[in-house]
Amino acid sequence: MSLAVLVPDGVGVRNFVLGKFLRTVPASTRAAVIHAIPEQLLPKIAGELGENIAWERLFPYRPNPLILTVQYSLGYAQMYWADTRAMRLIRNAPIKGPLKGRLFHKVAKGSGRVFASPQRMQALERVHCALVRRLPEVAQYERMFKELKTSVLFCSHQRPAIVLPAVLAAKSLGIPTATFIFSWDNLSSKGRIISPFDHYLVWSEHMAAELTRYYPHVPPERIHVVGTPQFEPYSDPELLWSRKEFFSRMNADPDRPLLCYSGGDPGTCPEDPEHVRVLMELIRSGKIRRNPQVVVRPVPVDDGKRYQRTRDLYPELIFAQPEIGRAHV
Repeated sequence: MSLAVLVPDGVGVRNFVLGKFLRTVPASTRAAVIHAIPEQLLPKIAGELGENIAWERLFPYRPNPLILTVQYSLGYAQMYWADTRAMRLIRNAPIKGPLKGRLFHKVAKGSGRVFASPQRMQALERVHCALVRRLPEVAQYERMFKELKTSVLFCSHQRPAIVLPAVLAAKSLGIPTATFIFSWDNLSSKGRIISPFDHYLVWSEHMAAELTRYYPHVPPERIHVVGTPQFEPYSDPELLWSRKEFFSRMNADPDRPLLCYSGGDPGTCPEDPEHVRVLMELIRSGKIRRNPQVVVRPVPVDDGKRYQRTRDLYPELIFAQPEIGRAHV
């Protein structure tokens, strides 16, 4: 058996590369990771997993305007049809930016209204896939899968558009495909899954029911409840550091208290740098006792640049930027 693991972003790396997933692959199974891991980090990650894993880079995905229009129309169609509160907030949010971009979304929204039914979305999805199949990336993946003798393709995230050419290439070769539903709210708060997969891995029976509700064409036997790997590290004693080691790694003073500030997504928590500034000023002014240190860890999808002004104002701030962030091509 030969397994190909499609990892389009940093959260996929965290869930399925840095964790135990690849370490549980049987010795008799060949595995290849198709990724967008930054070049400077790949040797370290690959070295920890040994020589039994092949590493292949994702091909750049360059959809033309027609493909993008159909893709966004499908996303809006899903949000108009499923019509959850979260979807209404997204689709009704004001579109900012240049006139060309606003017109694009207006056209996609209009098309989405027209195709907002399960049958019409499936028809539009077939058109979308047919258009993408013409792109050279699909043929590149077909050659890759033939060379790797791939027998199963697993995708770590169901939404990034960059995975579509690889999935379509696998389907054209008769290779079964599966995807992991990345987050507990993705089915009820986001647009349409980017590609029709053969199998879907979900966290719980509740998510399985949601998948059946929002994608009624998916047979229940193709939905598999497997839990989620992203919370496994919290229960893994091998990952625990002593206080001494933690303070050493953070370059912090073990004789002083330490406050940890965990950043949010820039889109949902845009005021994080201001919150940190308020915290630092309260410490400097003595309104927070015992002169604690502060370590800030941005969320992995944040490159941390928005904190630079705060870091300049408060050089005593400890900044812990995650190595693996949004690793899209």
